[in-house]
Amino acid sequence: MASACTSCLKARYGILVAFASSMGMWILLRATGALCGQEPKGCSDKHATAAVTFLMASLWIAGTPHSAVVSVLPIVILPLLGVGGKPIDLANQYFNATNFVLFGSFLLATAIQEVGLHRRVALRLLSSISGDPKVVLLAFMMITAALSAFMSNTATAALMCPMAVSLFDELRYDGESPDQQQCDVEQSTEGSECRSVQDTSCNTDNLRKFFKRLLVGLPYACSIGGISTLTGTGTNLVFAQLYSELTGHTISYSSYLVVGSPICLVQLVLCWAWLCFANGGLGLPRGYRIPTASLKQRYLELGRVSSSEVVVGGLCLLTVVGWIFRAPGWCSGFASWFPNPAAIDDAVVVMTASLTLFFIPMRQASTNGQANCTILEWSKVEHKLPLGLFLLIGAGAVLSCAFQETGLSSSIGQALISGLGGMSLFPVALICSICAAALSQVTSDVAVANILLPIVHGLAQSLKVDPMALMLPTALSCSLPYMLIISTPANAIAFQTGFITQADLIKNGFPMVLQGLAILLAVCFSFGFQVLRTEDAVSWSSRWAA
Repeated sequence: MASACTSCLKARYGILVAFASSMGMWILLRATGALCGQEPKGCSDKHATAAVTFLMASLWIAGTPHSAVVSVLPIVILPLLGVGGKPIDLANQYFNATNFVLFGSFLLATAIQEVGLHRRVALRLLSSISGDPKVVLLAFMMITAALSAFMSNTATAALMCPMAVSLFDELRYDGESPDQQQCDVEQSTEGSECRSVQDTSCNTDNLRKFFKRLLVGLPYACSIGGISTLTGTGTNLVFAQLYSELTGHTISYSSYLVVGSPICLVQLVLCWAWLCFANGGLGLPRGYRIPTASLKQRYLELGRVSSSEVVVGGLCLLTVVGWIFRAPGWCSGFASWFPNPAAIDDAVVVMTASLTLFFIPMRQASTNGQANCTILEWSKVEHKLPLGLFLLIGAGAVLSCAFQETGLSSSIGQALISGLGGMSLFPVALICSICAAALSQVTSDVAVANILLPIVHGLAQSLKVDPMALMLPTALSCSLPYMLIISTPANAIAFQTGFITQADLIKNGFPMVLQGLAILLAVCFSFGFQVLRTEDAVSWSSRWAA
């Protein structure tokens, strides 16, 4: 009861502080005439937009009220202040093409979970690997990253973390094979710590250390895998939406895949290497093998592949192929087969596949034990719908429009130019990336992208460079939430298993953030910008060189 009252008091104080600070900022801006030297009306609009953005950022960081509620504030506050146009224009931003890409991807992910395809794939791959602890760790992380590229990071962590814990329990309480195997290995090596078959404390402690590393790696793999695809995480969708609105250029799924996949692969390998070899390694005796018989047994218990799993897997594969070959650039693509090729975007592709699942019969019961008439039913989907994420992405679009209409982004960019003192492009991109990575540790990565991307767009305009040069590194840096439990739900899920602590996340997360920044900046400045905007590559290169 006392803790509940304390939480309520903190929430109330957080809301009061956020409103008071935003009002103080508004008064200060109006009193000093900061950020502009234009007519009073223009200044007033900029001040109002800045105050609303500061208010939302404060509430997002405070965590009270819910981020979804905070995301709807612009549709009420901005019209009252005379900024952003009519409420109907603002409301349209909450249901744009980007949100329908997210909606369709969510429906496909729900279907995968409904028929149990994700569990079958995970168990099949894990049961076929050798018992080498390094290979087991890599397999868990690769499967987690692959799933999070198409499913939400939270759902992926909720699947893989319990699977790792159950494997630990089976190894710990098996009582024969793991204990006997480890002690046999230890007795054959010098410096043995395990003196007999009956001495199991060494085995349990070593296994716990290994699984601590594993359960640190799983939420990291969730975040890393989300970088690889345009639909892998909300920040990628926010970036694509805002870049399209602010510049008029659309980022395709296939072009982003070329940029995101190398970042994901290199970062995943380096993360695995860090967990294997840094800070004393995995903690298991040399030569120890983790038995995977229990995983094989669980896979066999699933039975034969059902027709529903085949249908869902086939539609997911067709969706990815459709995204890649819709308008690949090196050929006309299948969109040219239709009367209006420009209307066939990524949202049309994924919605076509996902809506089909509402019409295909399901012959067996779903994973929750209830019988379905079709593979997807709205009664099962509506309770899982990530409405909060939709509203977060919409809030970013609304704030972006307000920044553009009032000229606030240009004014902030000009102010930052004077402070940066003529730096070249790379240091500016590095500073923006560090700010994004730091903020993503303490608040929602989507909220950070909503706040920073309009600002860095204005900064890019002031620098007279393509906005991609700053927006892409900033957006990717929002997907490095490795250091705190609250940084992402995946971290919290792993923490709740009891294997890891906040200190473990900080100790391993800080190097992960540094190597993540280095990798994404290297990819962006080597070929990433050219891939996403090929037609301007020559002019950008000459401008950066100058």
